[in-house]
Amino acid sequence: MKKVIPIGLILIIILCSCKSNDNTYDGNKNNTSHTSITESSIDQLNSNLNFDEYNERFSEVTTDFNRTKNNYRKKHITLPEYSTEGTKIIGFLENENIKKVRAKIYRETGRNMWDFYYNDNILFIEMWQYDYNYPVNYYNSHSKEEDYLFTETFEEKLVEERRYIMDRDEHMIFQLLDSESKIIISHDINYLFDAIDEFENALLQ
Repeated sequence: MKKVIPIGLILIIILCSCKSNDNTYDGNKNNTSHTSITESSIDQLNSNLNFDEYNERFSEVTTDFNRTKNNYRKKHITLPEYSTEGTKIIGFLENENIKKVRAKIYRETGRNMWDFYYNDNILFIEMWQYDYNYPVNYYNSHSKEEDYLFTETFEEKLVEERRYIMDRDEHMIFQLLDSESKIIISHDINYLFDAIDEFENALLQ
Protein backbone atom coordinates (compact mmCIF):
# COMPACT_ATOMS: atom_id res chain seq x y z
CA MET A 1 0.00 0.00 0.00
CA LYS A 2 1.33 3.39 -0.95
CA LYS A 3 1.99 5.91 1.79
CA VAL A 4 0.94 9.51 1.30
CA ILE A 5 3.86 11.92 1.30
CA PRO A 6 3.10 14.39 4.12
CA ILE A 7 2.16 17.84 2.92
CA GLY A 8 4.51 19.26 5.49
CA LEU A 9 7.62 17.90 3.78
CA ILE A 10 6.93 20.13 0.81
CA LEU A 11 5.73 22.96 3.00
CA ILE A 12 8.96 23.05 5.01
CA ILE A 13 11.01 23.61 1.85
CA ILE A 14 8.70 26.41 0.70
CA LEU A 15 8.62 28.20 4.04
CA CYS A 16 12.26 27.80 5.04
CA SER A 17 13.15 31.22 3.63
CA CYS A 18 10.19 32.98 5.29
CA LYS A 19 10.71 34.92 8.48
CA SER A 20 7.66 33.28 10.03
CA ASN A 21 6.85 29.66 9.28
CA ASP A 22 4.30 29.12 12.05
CA ASN A 23 1.15 27.93 10.28
CA THR A 24 -0.64 26.92 13.46
CA TYR A 25 -3.73 28.97 14.08
CA ASP A 26 -3.75 31.34 17.01
CA GLY A 27 -7.21 32.67 17.71
CA ASN A 28 -5.70 35.87 19.13
CA LYS A 29 -3.72 36.66 15.98
CA ASN A 30 -4.86 39.05 13.32
CA ASN A 31 -1.63 39.40 11.46
CA THR A 32 -1.97 40.54 7.86
CA SER A 33 1.68 39.84 6.98
CA HIS A 34 1.38 36.30 8.33
CA THR A 35 -1.66 35.71 6.11
CA SER A 36 0.09 37.19 3.08
CA ILE A 37 3.14 34.97 3.50
CA THR A 38 0.97 31.93 4.00
CA GLU A 39 -1.15 32.61 0.93
CA SER A 40 1.94 33.02 -1.23
CA SER A 41 3.37 29.78 0.14
CA ILE A 42 0.08 28.01 -0.44
CA ASP A 43 0.08 29.03 -4.11
CA GLN A 44 3.53 27.53 -4.53
CA LEU A 45 2.54 24.43 -2.59
CA ASN A 46 -0.47 23.89 -4.85
CA SER A 47 1.79 23.79 -7.90
CA ASN A 48 4.03 21.12 -6.31
CA LEU A 49 1.41 18.61 -5.19
CA ASN A 50 0.16 15.69 -7.24
CA PHE A 51 -3.55 15.84 -6.53
CA ASP A 52 -4.34 12.83 -8.74
CA GLU A 53 -2.18 10.76 -6.42
CA TYR A 54 -4.01 12.06 -3.36
CA ASN A 55 -7.40 11.39 -4.95
CA GLU A 56 -6.30 7.83 -5.66
CA ARG A 57 -4.99 7.44 -2.12
CA PHE A 58 -8.29 8.75 -0.74
CA SER A 59 -10.14 6.00 -2.58
CA GLU A 60 -7.69 3.37 -1.34
CA VAL A 61 -8.07 4.38 2.30
CA THR A 62 -11.87 4.37 2.23
CA THR A 63 -11.97 1.07 0.35
CA ASP A 64 -9.52 -0.56 2.79
CA PHE A 65 -11.62 0.55 5.74
CA ASN A 66 -14.89 -0.72 4.27
CA ARG A 67 -13.28 -4.09 3.64
CA THR A 68 -12.17 -4.49 7.28
CA LYS A 69 -14.75 -2.44 9.21
CA ASN A 70 -16.44 -5.52 10.71
CA ASN A 71 -13.21 -6.24 12.60
CA TYR A 72 -13.45 -3.04 14.62
CA ARG A 73 -15.32 -2.28 17.81
CA LYS A 74 -17.99 0.38 17.45
CA LYS A 75 -18.52 2.97 20.18
CA HIS A 76 -21.51 5.32 20.21
CA ILE A 77 -21.52 8.57 22.16
CA THR A 78 -23.57 11.78 22.13
CA LEU A 79 -22.38 15.36 22.49
CA PRO A 80 -25.60 17.27 23.23
CA GLU A 81 -23.93 20.66 23.49
CA TYR A 82 -21.82 20.47 20.33
CA SER A 83 -24.68 21.63 18.09
CA THR A 84 -28.15 23.12 18.52
CA GLU A 85 -29.95 19.78 18.09
CA GLY A 86 -27.20 17.51 19.40
CA THR A 87 -24.40 15.47 17.87
CA LYS A 88 -23.94 11.71 17.64
CA ILE A 89 -20.48 10.18 17.28
CA ILE A 90 -19.62 6.68 16.12
CA GLY A 91 -16.06 5.53 16.60
CA PHE A 92 -14.52 2.45 14.98
CA LEU A 93 -11.69 1.25 17.20
CA GLU A 94 -9.02 -1.42 17.12
CA ASN A 95 -8.05 -1.73 20.78
CA GLU A 96 -7.50 1.97 21.63
CA ASN A 97 -6.59 2.99 18.09
CA ILE A 98 -9.24 4.93 16.22
CA LYS A 99 -9.71 3.82 12.62
CA LYS A 100 -12.67 6.01 11.71
CA VAL A 101 -14.93 8.62 13.27
CA ARG A 102 -18.41 9.40 11.97
CA ALA A 103 -20.07 12.54 13.31
CA LYS A 104 -23.76 13.29 12.80
CA ILE A 105 -24.33 16.95 13.63
CA TYR A 106 -27.94 18.08 13.89
CA ARG A 107 -29.06 21.67 13.39
CA GLU A 108 -32.42 23.41 13.51
CA THR A 109 -32.41 23.78 9.73
CA GLY A 110 -30.48 20.68 8.67
CA ARG A 111 -27.77 18.20 9.54
CA ASN A 112 -24.16 17.47 8.67
CA MET A 113 -22.34 14.17 8.46
CA TRP A 114 -18.56 14.00 8.70
CA ASP A 115 -16.42 10.90 8.18
CA PHE A 116 -12.77 10.88 9.32
CA TYR A 117 -10.59 8.02 8.04
CA TYR A 118 -7.24 7.51 9.77
CA ASN A 119 -3.91 6.84 8.08
CA ASP A 120 -1.04 7.63 10.46
CA ASN A 121 -0.79 11.42 10.75
CA ILE A 122 -3.06 11.92 7.75
CA LEU A 123 -6.85 12.13 8.00
CA PHE A 124 -9.08 11.64 4.99
CA ILE A 125 -12.34 13.50 5.50
CA GLU A 126 -15.70 13.32 3.74
CA MET A 127 -18.41 15.83 4.62
CA TRP A 128 -22.06 16.10 3.62
CA GLN A 129 -24.50 18.92 4.39
CA TYR A 130 -28.27 18.40 4.28
CA ASP A 131 -30.84 21.17 4.60
CA TYR A 132 -34.45 20.69 5.75
CA ASN A 133 -37.44 22.17 3.96
CA TYR A 134 -38.72 23.33 7.39
CA PRO A 135 -36.91 24.08 10.64
CA VAL A 136 -37.23 20.89 12.67
CA ASN A 137 -38.91 22.43 15.73
CA TYR A 138 -41.34 24.41 13.57
CA TYR A 139 -42.34 21.27 11.71
CA ASN A 140 -42.69 19.17 14.85
CA SER A 141 -44.84 21.73 16.65
CA HIS A 142 -47.19 22.37 13.72
CA SER A 143 -47.54 18.78 12.56
CA LYS A 144 -48.68 17.72 16.06
CA GLU A 145 -51.36 20.38 16.53
CA GLU A 146 -54.75 18.66 16.28
CA ASP A 147 -56.64 21.67 14.93
CA TYR A 148 -53.88 22.85 12.59
CA LEU A 149 -54.04 21.68 8.99
CA PHE A 150 -50.41 20.98 8.21
CA THR A 151 -49.96 18.32 5.56
CA GLU A 152 -46.46 19.12 4.31
CA THR A 153 -43.92 16.31 4.26
CA PHE A 154 -40.69 16.81 6.16
CA GLU A 155 -37.81 16.48 3.70
CA GLU A 156 -34.09 16.97 3.56
CA LYS A 157 -31.88 17.75 0.58
CA LEU A 158 -28.17 17.19 0.04
CA VAL A 159 -26.78 20.64 -0.72
CA GLU A 160 -23.02 20.15 -0.43
CA GLU A 161 -20.42 17.42 -0.40
CA ARG A 162 -16.74 17.98 0.33
CA ARG A 163 -13.56 15.96 0.69
CA TYR A 164 -10.46 17.04 2.58
CA ILE A 165 -7.07 15.62 3.43
CA MET A 166 -5.60 16.79 6.73
CA ASP A 167 -1.97 16.66 7.81
CA ARG A 168 -2.20 16.99 11.58
CA ASP A 169 1.55 17.13 12.19
CA GLU A 170 1.89 20.22 9.98
CA HIS A 171 -1.57 21.61 10.80
CA MET A 172 -2.39 21.80 7.10
CA ILE A 173 -5.44 20.76 5.13
CA PHE A 174 -6.46 20.78 1.50
CA GLN A 175 -9.75 20.25 -0.26
CA LEU A 176 -10.24 17.80 -3.12
CA LEU A 177 -12.57 19.13 -5.80
CA ASP A 178 -13.93 17.58 -8.99
CA SER A 179 -12.24 20.06 -11.29
CA GLU A 180 -9.32 21.15 -9.12
CA SER A 181 -7.86 20.81 -5.67
CA LYS A 182 -6.45 23.45 -3.40
CA ILE A 183 -4.65 23.92 -0.15
CA ILE A 184 -6.70 25.75 2.46
CA ILE A 185 -4.93 28.09 4.87
CA SER A 186 -5.13 26.34 8.22
CA HIS A 187 -6.77 29.13 10.20
CA ASP A 188 -9.66 29.28 7.70
CA ILE A 189 -10.63 25.71 8.48
CA ASN A 190 -9.41 25.44 12.06
CA TYR A 191 -12.76 24.17 13.32
CA LEU A 192 -11.99 20.76 11.82
CA PHE A 193 -8.86 20.36 13.94
CA ASP A 194 -10.81 21.39 17.05
CA ALA A 195 -13.69 19.08 16.15
CA ILE A 196 -11.66 15.93 15.69
CA ASP A 197 -9.74 16.61 18.92
CA GLU A 198 -13.05 16.87 20.80
CA PHE A 199 -14.48 13.75 19.15
CA GLU A 200 -11.35 11.70 19.93
CA ASN A 201 -11.23 12.83 23.55
CA ALA A 202 -14.86 11.84 24.02
CA LEU A 203 -14.39 8.44 22.37
CA LEU A 204 -11.28 7.53 24.37
CA GLN A 205 -12.63 8.45 27.80
